[in-house]
Amino acid sequence: MSDKGVAQRNVLSLPPGVPFARALAQHFLEETQGNPEILARYTVLLPTRRACRTVRENFLKLTAGKPILLPKLLPIGDVDESDLSLQMFGADRTFLDVAPAMPGLRRRLLLSKMLQAGAVFAEGPEQAIRLADSLSSLLDQMIIEGKEFAELASLVPEEFAAHWQVTLTFLEILSVHWPKILKESGVIDAAARRNILLRAFAEHWRKFPPEDPVIAAGTTGSIPATAELLDAVSLMPNGRVILPGLDLELDPESWDVLDETHPQYLMKKLLERLGMKKEDVRVLSSQSGFAAPERQNLVREIMRPAATTGQWAGFGKRIREGGGAEALTKGLQLYVCDMPQEEALVIALLMREALEEDGKTACLITPDRGLARRVSAHCQRWGIDVDDSAGQALPHTSVGTFLSAVLAAATRKLDPAAFLALLKHPLCGLGLMRDDLQGHVRFLERRFLRNDEERPRRIRDLAEQLSAGQYASLLTVVDRLQNILEPLAALDDRNPHSFRAFFDAHIRAAEDLATHPDVSGAARLWTGEAGEAAAAFLAELQEEDGPIGLVDYSAYGDLFRTLSSSVIVRPVYGTHPRLSILGQLEARMNDADLVILGGLNEGTWPPSQPDDPWLSAPMRQALGLPGFERAVGLAAHDFSQAFCAREVVLTRSRKVEGAPTVPARWLQKLDAVLQACGSDSKALSKGPHLRWARMMDHAQALAPVARPAPRPPVGQRPAKISVTRVQSWLEDPYGIYARYTLGLKKLSPLSVQTDHALRGKVLHKAFETFLGAYPEHLPDDAEEILFRHLEQAIDLYIHDPETLRFWVARMDGALRRMLAHEREWRRSARFYATEAKGEAVLSLDGVPFVLEGRADRIDKRADGYALIDYKSGGSFTESKLKKGEYPQLPLEALMMERGRFTLSSGAGPGTISPGPVSYLGYWMVAAGSKGESDLCVQGDLSGLTAYVEAGFMELIRVFRDEAVAYSSLPDPQRKPRFNDYEHLARVREWSVADSESTEVF
Repeated sequence: MSDKGVAQRNVLSLPPGVPFARALAQHFLEETQGNPEILARYTVLLPTRRACRTVRENFLKLTAGKPILLPKLLPIGDVDESDLSLQMFGADRTFLDVAPAMPGLRRRLLLSKMLQAGAVFAEGPEQAIRLADSLSSLLDQMIIEGKEFAELASLVPEEFAAHWQVTLTFLEILSVHWPKILKESGVIDAAARRNILLRAFAEHWRKFPPEDPVIAAGTTGSIPATAELLDAVSLMPNGRVILPGLDLELDPESWDVLDETHPQYLMKKLLERLGMKKEDVRVLSSQSGFAAPERQNLVREIMRPAATTGQWAGFGKRIREGGGAEALTKGLQLYVCDMPQEEALVIALLMREALEEDGKTACLITPDRGLARRVSAHCQRWGIDVDDSAGQALPHTSVGTFLSAVLAAATRKLDPAAFLALLKHPLCGLGLMRDDLQGHVRFLERRFLRNDEERPRRIRDLAEQLSAGQYASLLTVVDRLQNILEPLAALDDRNPHSFRAFFDAHIRAAEDLATHPDVSGAARLWTGEAGEAAAAFLAELQEEDGPIGLVDYSAYGDLFRTLSSSVIVRPVYGTHPRLSILGQLEARMNDADLVILGGLNEGTWPPSQPDDPWLSAPMRQALGLPGFERAVGLAAHDFSQAFCAREVVLTRSRKVEGAPTVPARWLQKLDAVLQACGSDSKALSKGPHLRWARMMDHAQALAPVARPAPRPPVGQRPAKISVTRVQSWLEDPYGIYARYTLGLKKLSPLSVQTDHALRGKVLHKAFETFLGAYPEHLPDDAEEILFRHLEQAIDLYIHDPETLRFWVARMDGALRRMLAHEREWRRSARFYATEAKGEAVLSLDGVPFVLEGRADRIDKRADGYALIDYKSGGSFTESKLKKGEYPQLPLEALMMERGRFTLSSGAGPGTISPGPVSYLGYWMVAAGSKGESDLCVQGDLSGLTAYVEAGFMELIRVFRDEAVAYSSLPDPQRKPRFNDYEHLARVREWSVADSESTEVF
């Protein structure tokens, strides 16, 4: 600090509630009387580049867009040589000797490499990058605060020394190794360089005070180098420091006990550094009328230190005697919502309403990114794109998702979901027109990728399937795709390769895949805000990737996504000019007619204490680094400034992600102050917007849909059915209508569902293959052979060695039981066929009806055929089978006696001769099932067959009447085990309504 007198310093303040940027611009225009030549000689130092842009925009507004020579607007936070112009320094050229700053990406990569080189670091490159970011933050804080790394070793008491040594080993990167790297590279840290340049500013102006005005505005001087610059500016004859929202009315008792969590604390420390008292600061002339004194009084009481809250009683008494709290809360609203979705809709409604007033502006200020995204989404329902200052991380843009899709699809193992995500991406072209490509993709999906038993494992397998099926045009597309991805896929061999090898193959594949008949892939990818940001990032990554070294395929993908996540894409145009969403930093010099403060919960605003992997809170305090309390103080200052706007809405949610929340401490104090004034915060919650939000999508009378009961004409009703669907016909006629009349068939999932049903299917497949290979006699090594078939069956559905070993172990008992059962069974029966296709044509009143289906297994016994159906689960009883409630096997018996079966595999001839059936059995095949779960009936089955046939014919007759509906689940006590059409029938909607009058499903 200079030793010159306080009287020479020129420090002013703009009160809270004053539109800071607009007030500055207006003040400078008034001061220069609109003379552009004088205004152009001003130099204005502002906190950030965004603040410079905001002030520039306010000059344009105040001059109605008239061209004007603006003052030099320089960002203190991003100062560089272009700001330290030769014109400013004249002959003083010492600043030109400052070493360049190390690029941020190179710094991240070098620090992560050094972390990975440590003996106790066992994580991958992605985790190393994240840890390097936290280490980089600690490095910057120490540089900014002017702390020496040598102080780290003496921080911890002896009893913690052993544990501390582990952390200290990593911190030696900063104290020992990092300075050497900087020196060898001829660079310095960006934070150190900024300190040097700011101090160069200050030193030069102390030596050569400029004749033209210099104003430093909007900064609290929390950074020591910035405080030195403010010290120099305040002493210059034409220099001024304008503080943001210094409370000149705060009582001395409170001023003396301020702590770091108070919004005035940092400015108090700055004034102490300057050797000034609060009373020495003046209000910027002609601007005090902008502020609302009542709101300033209210926020002063809200932020009052705990030691002086006893003054609330006196304040409340004065307010009550002066007419009540209405003047304090004029223009102030509070909405307490149930959840963030509701809060976001309330905010969106407020912003939409603001647009109804000509020229009115509105902004949401919140540190809650989830809330900001929800508000943006709600605004889009009215076709409004809101300017979100946080932008969008590159991986979440169209270009970013495409680059990720290329990586996911290029692996050796073909993942159908990832494969389709790439092919269906808007940027994927493959040299084809969009409609042509998507037509091919849809066919590939239906025919090959949603086929459990023919799903290809690799792109090469898909090409072979297409070649065998003579799909020439599709084969051309897949071959082209395979050729493009092959260089990248070849690196997925579980071996490490250089990062550059992955990078080059990745970007080359992306550009080739994005090719359009009329536009190159590079031209499509690297244009627009996201494309240009991606191109700049990739160029820098290509230049700085040296420290990365060798990585495998998975590590490359994780590393690429982590590094690209730091690239933020912001729209240049296309957003609404009167609405904006701002973070705390961006809002510091912004002003709007309506200010909404959202997410006011403890842990969000103010923030919760972050995890620090390097230093505990006491360690940071001992080292002299800013603690968590400073972040709370900055958040309080941001809240105070915004709270004093003319029209303010406060919002919070009672629950976030299902957990109860705690109101921000300032809201709790607001309620306490208002209660002292004879009111409370409920008086602020009378606005209509919460009610509107709840009514927004609410129907006045919600009539639940009725149970579907279509009645198609007889000609559109099915004339044939599979035996496996007859039971469904009895239990859910609507499913038959959807399957046969509407022709709707459930698609197989893209990924195999490793559930109980699949385990049963695998066992069935293994046993079927085994029986087909040994129809006459079982071999001596049957168990060993059967387990080989099991592995092949598992591999047919799941292409994962670890899952294969796990499943074989799980199915061991079931397979041994099935083999023992088979040996016992073959004493009285001979294996005949599996998967035999059968058909019988029945006649009702001269009109044919076809019954078809496949028999899982047909065996031959001395007294007739045995029909066997394998089941993976379920509860079956002999009584229900004899009652016809399980009609599948009795109907297969009917087909065997009156129709014909064509052999798929087995020991018999091509067509099975009709004949009597003497055995019907359901055999359980799921892992863990017991022999007693099997169900069978045997002997003379003619009575059962006739009974089921009569019931089936009656079913056909009933549904030939157009008055009979295909109702959904007509019997609540009898529902199908699996229902593919439950969503189509909207069962969960109408069944609840039915339960009020009948039974609950």
